Amino acid sequence: MSPTFIEDGHDARFVQEQVGHEHASTTSIYTKSRELHQTGDFSQVA
Repeated sequence: MSPTFIEDGHDARFVQEQVGHEHASTTSIYTKSRELHQTGDFSQVA
C-alpha cells in the first residue's frame, strides 16, 4: 500500500499516518525506494 501512496504523490507524513507506521524512518524506506527507481541509481544500495 505505501508504494502506491508514494507513487500517487502523497507526502511521507500522509503515508505514515495512513499505513500506521509509528516511525517516519519506516515510511522513508518506501520513499527512498521510489527515488532509486526513478533515477535508476542503485549504486548506493547496500
